Amino acid sequence: MGDRLEFCVEDNGPGIDALDLPLIFEKFYRGRRGVRVRKGSGMGLAITRAILAAHGGGIEAASTPGSGASFRFWVPL
Repeated sequence: MGDRLEFCVEDNGPGIDALDLPLIFEKFYRGRRGVRVRKGSGMGLAITRAILAAHGGGIEAASTPGSGASFRFWVPL
């Protein structure tokens, strides 16, 4: 789209569980794997979404467990 700048970041890690995916941008949500690892506060993606929204942008995630995850985010030009 010509009216925004898009970025896509992908990995080939374990992916995000389908039950966690709709909730990962919520404050303090760490997912089932995050609770076991006990790292992080669950604020990183919520803060990212808020900053992007404040600038008129957005973010979305997709994942296939076992095949990695991708995050696509954008800001207006």
